[in-house]
Amino acid sequence: MRQVVLLFACVIFIFCGNKKKIVSDEYDCKVVSMPTDELKQQYTNFIMDCDFCKNQFADFTKIKNGILFYKWTEGTGNSDFLLIDLDKNFDASIKSKSYNKLINFTLADQKRLQFIFEALEKGDYYQNCLDNHGHSTLYLLIVKRDDEIKIQYYSPFTFPYKIKNSDVNFDLTQKIFEIIDRSFYR
Repeated sequence: MRQVVLLFACVIFIFCGNKKKIVSDEYDCKVVSMPTDELKQQYTNFIMDCDFCKNQFADFTKIKNGILFYKWTEGTGNSDFLLIDLDKNFDASIKSKSYNKLINFTLADQKRLQFIFEALEKGDYYQNCLDNHGHSTLYLLIVKRDDEIKIQYYSPFTFPYKIKNSDVNFDLTQKIFEIIDRSFYR
């Protein structure tokens, strides 16, 4: 499985080298804009091997306004999803094959998420870093507003905090990650 992931990442890295570079920093990370369908194909190819994952994506298609956060870490054999239904008063839960945990966002985080949610513009981002931290961790963030995907963010290697940026929409996307990360481990 690791060889497939690494081969997949190398192909994406080569392919994305010609894309518009949005941000970079001293960790030699970059985020590129990608056409929506190309980006979706990248992460759906990885997830299609997992029935549990397919079910979580199917559940997310039923949400009109919400956020899907997916995390997979090499070596754990576990896929974690955080689904947030904004239409149901921030109804949120973290799910894996072995557990389902309800998440309660603080009022401050709910307000921040709602503000960011309303301010987001359409964007499809792929992140790649040359920094090798030992284990691959895949991250996916999808934001839907009015049943339309506003943000797709996919990183097959590292968390988006390593990116310094100048793109306002990407900055808002990072703030969603920050709020979710804080709530994920409560």
